[in-house]
Amino acid sequence: MRNELDTEPITFNSDMSIVEVRWNHNGSLLAVAGSQTTAEKEINLVKFYNPNGHMVRQLKVPGKKLSSVSWEGGSLRVALAVDSFIYFANIRPDYKWGYYSDTLVYAFLKPDILDTCIVFWDIKNNVRTVKYILNVISITAHGEHCVIASKSHENGKTTWTLTIFNAIGTPLDSRTIELEPVSVTLTNSCSNSIKPNH
Repeated sequence: MRNELDTEPITFNSDMSIVEVRWNHNGSLLAVAGSQTTAEKEINLVKFYNPNGHMVRQLKVPGKKLSSVSWEGGSLRVALAVDSFIYFANIRPDYKWGYYSDTLVYAFLKPDILDTCIVFWDIKNNVRTVKYILNVISITAHGEHCVIASKSHENGKTTWTLTIFNAIGTPLDSRTIELEPVSVTLTNSCSNSIKPNH
């Protein structure tokens, strides 16, 4: 729920028996602690979700019973109560960024907005341009341009968009594709996206 009056809250199935759920300090990651039963045994897990309900990472935890999870103040560590022990796990955010033509482009999530905030920072002139794009999955930069890959769901169909930006954050070209770009590269003359062969 985005607020107490939200009529369309985001829901998801964690596929495990949940013990505790905690947001990090700025609301960009949700830690869901619990256990999952497989054919062989019960596994303690902490799954991390973004505000859109998409699983970002999963952490297997040793021990018999995971009973609690808590974030450290800056959200770079979690404390896990397992049996009679307390485990600490470092959390390394997966930053999306690139550098090109004296411009640093980086992405981050704000707790009150579903779109990803993209900042184009001209470090030479100390000028910042801000754009908002929904579901950014990667940023790649080379030479005088960067390409931002994003994911969208419309009419039950998932598509991905590759958009090329110049150094001041102006979109120059955009292509929508139906295959997931697991890896995106950019050269002087073209942008390539790669999908694994499953």
